Amino acid sequence: MDINAAMRHIFDCFHSEYQPHVHV
Repeated sequence: MDINAAMRHIFDCFHSEYQPHVHV
């Protein structure tokens, strides 16, 4: 399990709540 991948996924989902139009 990659901690960075998990963090990325959580951060992406969290940030999408505020800015769904922003997709890196």
